[in-house]
Amino acid sequence: MRVAACGDGSLVALDFSGKIWRAGADAAAWTVSALPPADAVLDTTCTADNHIWVTGARGLLLVSDDGGKSWGAKSLDEDIQLLNIQFPTASFGVVTGEFGRVLVTRDGGASWSQAGSLGEDFYPQAMHFETDKRGLVVGLSGAVQETRDGGGSWVRTNAPVEAPLYGVLALADGEAVVVGAAGSAARLTGGVWSRVAGLPLTDFRGIAATSHGVVLAGTGALLSLPATVATAKTN
Repeated sequence: MRVAACGDGSLVALDFSGKIWRAGADAAAWTVSALPPADAVLDTTCTADNHIWVTGARGLLLVSDDGGKSWGAKSLDEDIQLLNIQFPTASFGVVTGEFGRVLVTRDGGASWSQAGSLGEDFYPQAMHFETDKRGLVVGLSGAVQETRDGGGSWVRTNAPVEAPLYGVLALADGEAVVVGAAGSAARLTGGVWSRVAGLPLTDFRGIAATSHGVVLAGTGALLSLPATVATAKTN
């Protein structure tokens, strides 16, 4: 299941059976509605102006501006999986897909255009944009790609882990944290990647920033890293 927060503080969740769940900021009561029929749904986000977006297989790209009661399609006429979606601002949004595909919108989703490719061999597991300029995408075997021009171009690096990466958090001042399989995690500070030491050997897929540090969520594990975490530097 994927979860996102809307501009008004309400929550939206996508389950992979093709349903959207909505709740207030307290998450006390949830309502559910069905999505239009689709082969597979893969990710969701909610914008600052409370528009819900859903991506999926076969170029699926859906949007609702009424809390999921009705849906409009912006889908591609291609057999491609659109894996991740985020709106760092109300107007700027990014979608990443298989074969290294990157789509961007600068008008709130009214139109989408192809941005710089991640490379046909790159399978984007997760992404996070700190602003409408800087974002990171992670993939297999510790692979990380970073843009500083809103997806127009990408620089590929490798975090000091060999496992697949499943989550990424882009932080201020050029910093970042990535997490993945079997307790793998690394932090980017001052342009240098360092392994995060001492984590449980679980698959971490969720990552979020708080006022106290970074929260990681994995299989049977939920833990908080302080703003300064234990690392083992690598050259």
